[in-house]
Amino acid sequence: MDPVLGRIVEELQQHGLVFGDLPALLGSTPERTVLIGDSVSDIEAARAAAATSIGFANKPAKEATLDQAGADAIVLDMSVVARALAEPRP
Repeated sequence: MDPVLGRIVEELQQHGLVFGDLPALLGSTPERTVLIGDSVSDIEAARAAAATSIGFANKPAKEATLDQAGADAIVLDMSVVARALAEPRP
């Protein structure tokens, strides 16, 4: 499994980088990169980098907002993501 990082968009911006720089920095590609975020800017960053986005609707109104922003998938509970990551790949 590739690295999982938290709060990465803000940290990249502090160093003059954008999310689109991250796959190459990790030795990966946009197609293998997934950003999980709870804001429209997270979804926009993923789309700008040609990465997959998962919107985390941690508040009731966020589901529609993240959907309108173009999230590839939306979860209401992060345990869904944890279980998916724990499952063995075929």
